[in-house]
Amino acid sequence: MTIKQQGGIFGRNPKFNEVEVTSLGVGTNAPEVGIHVYDSFPEVRLQDSDNTNDFTRFYHTGGNLVFDARNDSSDGQYIFRGYGGGTSSEYLRIDTSGNIKFKNAGQGIDFSATSGTGTSELFDDYEEGTWTPAVIGTTTVGAGTYSIQSGVYTKVGNKVLFEAQLTWSAHTGTGNMRVSGLPFTNGVGFSSSCLVLPNGITVTAGAQVGANVSATTIVLYNVDAGGLTFLPLDTAGSLTLSGQYSV
Repeated sequence: MTIKQQGGIFGRNPKFNEVEVTSLGVGTNAPEVGIHVYDSFPEVRLQDSDNTNDFTRFYHTGGNLVFDARNDSSDGQYIFRGYGGGTSSEYLRIDTSGNIKFKNAGQGIDFSATSGTGTSELFDDYEEGTWTPAVIGTTTVGAGTYSIQSGVYTKVGNKVLFEAQLTWSAHTGTGNMRVSGLPFTNGVGFSSSCLVLPNGITVTAGAQVGANVSATTIVLYNVDAGGLTFLPLDTAGSLTLSGQYSV
């Protein structure tokens, strides 16, 4: 190891413009540890000796403490690891796009320090995506010709919010009508209702169309004063649906 003083005044109270602590490694990639004091800001730097753009540094400027990682002239990733039981494991990463990534399932933001009586205060999942809804029959699944067939969803924790639009013709299915393809399975014991806007579908006189989620399928009903009856499959029609359910 070599310690170099780059300028300054020696004496009882020496002041240094720059101090470098350099480890004498083997080969061209011997690392350097530098403690630099510039006019603009003080800096602590860990750097490969053969590449001035490959470093990690800490510095204070403009009232901010900055942690800067570089690799070959581009931003590097911040990786946080823990060591236990003889094994080093990654727990958290900030990637080059600024995204925070938890390495393993079940990790997240823990709100358990706040007051509450819930069974879990760990925010461990958020997801946005698309799904492909399809009209099916309960007797014969069949298939339709679609001019519109689209779905989107957002999952926050154990709650799934979804929307779908369907327009079809020449459907070959028979029996009662369902919409399949939801991205997650509904939790056991939960049956969430949905909003449905039908068009061109035969509905029982005086009834409205209702729906609920079962597993990954939306079940459609005629709803009137007499209660619920299943909605028969129509060979052509349109549906707009939205709702939420728990997983």
